[in-house]
Amino acid sequence: MRVVTTSVVIGLLGLAGGEAVAGKRAVLGDGYVLSTDGTTMYVTKGTVKARLGQDANDIKSTSVDKTTKDVTAKLEVLDCDPNMERTKTWTRAFLDARIENAAAYALHAKKNYAKAAEGFARAVADDPTWEIPAYNLASAKQMSGKQDDAMAALAPWLKSHPLQTYLQMSIDPELGPLLSRPELATLRAKSPGTAMIGPDGFLKAGVAINPDGVIAVTRDEHSWGGCGYGIDLELRDGKTGGMIAHVATYAFDDTEGNCDHKVRIGPTPHLVPKRDVAVAARITSENNALAFLGFAAPSALETAAPAEKPDTARFANAKLGVATSGDGVFRVLSKDSIVAQGNGLEHIQDAYYFEQPRTVVVQTTAPGREGCEGTDPTDITVIPLPAATIPATPAKPPAPPKPTH
Repeated sequence: MRVVTTSVVIGLLGLAGGEAVAGKRAVLGDGYVLSTDGTTMYVTKGTVKARLGQDANDIKSTSVDKTTKDVTAKLEVLDCDPNMERTKTWTRAFLDARIENAAAYALHAKKNYAKAAEGFARAVADDPTWEIPAYNLASAKQMSGKQDDAMAALAPWLKSHPLQTYLQMSIDPELGPLLSRPELATLRAKSPGTAMIGPDGFLKAGVAINPDGVIAVTRDEHSWGGCGYGIDLELRDGKTGGMIAHVATYAFDDTEGNCDHKVRIGPTPHLVPKRDVAVAARITSENNALAFLGFAAPSALETAAPAEKPDTARFANAKLGVATSGDGVFRVLSKDSIVAQGNGLEHIQDAYYFEQPRTVVVQTTAPGREGCEGTDPTDITVIPLPAATIPATPAKPPAPPKPTH
C-alpha cells in the first residue's frame, strides 16, 4: 500500500462554509476547498482531505475555469524559494484523483478492500499518469485474493517503469505475494546478483551494476539541525545518470529529529524505537530485489576519499582524479587533461571508479540553507568515461642485412 501523497479521511470544522480564511484557504465551488497549513497544499471535498504535492505559505488568489473547472492559484511559496511567488494550475481530474485515492485509502485501512478497490480504480481513471492509485488498486485486489486483477492494475507501470514498479512491489508487504508471478520473469537476471545492502543501509561495495548497465547506489542525506537522516537506494542509467528508480531504505520517519534517544539501536544511532524491525525487513526486501535484477559489485572498483582543499578525489590505481571548483561541474582528469565531466551540487562526498564500462560515480553535496532544506542536500552524478586508449605496439625494427662476405 503506497500512501506517500495521500491523507486519511478527516472531519474539518468550518470548511463547508463560504467565508475564506485569508491566505490559507480558498473555496473553489462544487464542494472543493484549496488550503495550506503554511507548508503543504491540500484539496478538500466534504470530509476528505488530500495532499497536492505542492508547498506554499499562502494562497494569494485563485480562479476556476468555467468550462474545464481547472483551478489556477497564485501561491506564496516557502521563504527559501528565490521566486517567492508561483502560479500553479490543477485540472479537475487531477484533484478528483487525489480525493478518490484518499477516500479509498480510508476504506482500505478498514479492510474494506472491495469498496477501496472501486475508489482506487476511479482515481486511476481520473489520472492515469499517477502511479500511486495503481499501486493501491493492486494492493486492494491482492488482499482480496484477486492476483490477476492486481497484476492488471500494475501492467501499465511494469511496461513504462519496470524497475521502479518492481522495487515498489518488493518493499510493499501487500504486493509481495505478487513477486512470484510470471509477468515479472522478463526482469529476472540470468544469474542472481551478489550486491548487498548492509544493516547500516549502505551498499557494502558502495556501488553496484547489473547486466543491463543500470547502476545502483545508496545516497544518504542528514539533518544539520537534528539527528534525523535518510538513506535511499537509487537505480541510475549508466549512460545518462538519470534516475530510473528509487526507494527509501532508512526513511527520515525511521530516525529521530530531536536526538532524544541516546542509545544506539541496531547498526546506526538515532533510530526511532521499534522501527528497527521495519527497517531490517526493508533491507532484506531490497537485497532480494538486487539479487533478482542481477546487481553485483563492478570490476576494478576503486573508492576515493575526497580531499577538502582543493575539492578533489584521486583514484590511484586508475590514475584518474575528479575535481570541482564549487561551480557544480565535476571533472574527471587524467594528468592535466579533462577526460569527461558531469553536473552535480557543490562538493564531493564520495567517489567511485569502475571498469566495464569505465565510469565515475560521485555523491555530491552542498551546505543546506537555514530555514529551507533543513538538510545538507546530496545528489548522485554518474560520469561515463570514454574507452581506454591502448597504446599501439611499436613495430620491430627491420633486421640488419646479413653480411655477404
